[in-house]
Amino acid sequence: LVGSEMCIRDSHQSGRWRDLSRVLTLEADESTDGQHEAQLRYRIARIQRQRLGNDAEALAALERAAELAPGDIGVLTELGAIHERSGRWDALSDVLQRLTQVEKSPRALISLLNRLGTLHQGRLDDSTGAVHWFNAALAIDPLHPPTIRSLEALYENCLLYTSDAADDSLR
Repeated sequence: LVGSEMCIRDSHQSGRWRDLSRVLTLEADESTDGQHEAQLRYRIARIQRQRLGNDAEALAALERAAELAPGDIGVLTELGAIHERSGRWDALSDVLQRLTQVEKSPRALISLLNRLGTLHQGRLDDSTGAVHWFNAALAIDPLHPPTIRSLEALYENCLLYTSDAADDSLR
């Protein structure tokens, strides 16, 4: 382990990110401690994404880290960022929903619920889901202005669509 730690430090200091990723992967593969392995996989993912621009490797490392540490907000946040950047909207929704289960801060939770509502309204074209998530945010703070505005706009769009559909049926 001491040799491994020296190799990690040297690779990090010299900017040899591929080498560092390989060493961390070997250490993670040999780890018998799930929490330690999850931390290593998270580090691997950050190196792969930020230093090497390899989202596929980062995604694989983060998925494994999320299996080992399903309530780790850092892992889930990073996983969500990759899904968002690659346009995997259903996967992003799943990750955001998992984050709502572990987030303790009411303000951060409202933000996540709003984000879910906006995602369902826009990218997923799911008005019912959007209403659900916006209402969940309002259950925490019934006077939250951004949520109220989003829900009003959603209802207004639904009314316009219903009105247009009714007009079309009369023709």
